[in-house]
Amino acid sequence: VEKGYSTFETVESSKAYWVLSSGSSVIENKECQNISNEIAIKKGWNFISSSKSLSAEDLESENILHVWQYYDGNWRLQANIENSLHVDKIEKIYKEDGFWLYAKDDAHITLN
Repeated sequence: VEKGYSTFETVESSKAYWVLSSGSSVIENKECQNISNEIAIKKGWNFISSSKSLSAEDLESENILHVWQYYDGNWRLQANIENSLHVDKIEKIYKEDGFWLYAKDDAHITLN
């Protein structure tokens, strides 16, 4: 860990990563393909991605309290509680985009 950042050699499927880059770049990982629609989540915040595009309805669950995503320069929210923050609502999360999900309990979620 250097200056709060760490390096890694492998990428795990269904996990999302923040990447610090000195310029624009493309990161390809042909070996990392999540062939399962099931993702293990922990109680609290999880930074994950999906192998397919998701609608807001795909993220509705009694166990999921909040979903946040930084997309195109703006924060977006999907919440199973009243949204009083006046931020854009998530309509769709695209395949392999990362997003933050807050879960009440450890669980496995199935993304249909």
